[in-house]
Amino acid sequence: MDAMLAGGARWAVDKGYGVPIDLEFIEEHGCMAGAKPECVSDHAKTRQQDEMGTLGPGNHYLEVQQVVNVFATEAAAVFDLHEGDIVVSIHSGSRGLGHQIGTAFLRTMAISAAGHKIELRDRELACAPINSEVGQEYLGAMRAGINCALANRQIITHLVRRVFADTLPQASLSLLYDVSHNT
Repeated sequence: MDAMLAGGARWAVDKGYGVPIDLEFIEEHGCMAGAKPECVSDHAKTRQQDEMGTLGPGNHYLEVQQVVNVFATEAAAVFDLHEGDIVVSIHSGSRGLGHQIGTAFLRTMAISAAGHKIELRDRELACAPINSEVGQEYLGAMRAGINCALANRQIITHLVRRVFADTLPQASLSLLYDVSHNT
């Protein structure tokens, strides 16, 4: 778990989920620097342990789509996209881990706010100076959460490629770009 939280998609590729060239098309080359897995609670890690390679509920999805019209021909050419091509869109993140990090630090920051002379007017808001101990722990934990999301999408990408290879052996699914959401 800690290796995945520190390594992100690089960890996933090293474990056989994808190919090294994928990392060239992933935000931060697949690994957010400065992750601090030790700042992620055991509860968050336990929530995550069986979730890798899964989409999750809510607005998370995997769609098989067809390029029907190309409006930006120069941009499409850069990505080698043409009308009629099939693409897969994956929208997922760190699953429960990122939410649990936020929940844990909401409490921690709310408690520490007074020590930083910060008056919070809403119980749903919390903050800490970024250079404080709590601020640095939060930043490190969130970077670990980003790495979890990067690894999760990389694993899903690998699984999608396997399904396509079984169903359409002539298909080639190259990664166009992977960018995190909610960060």
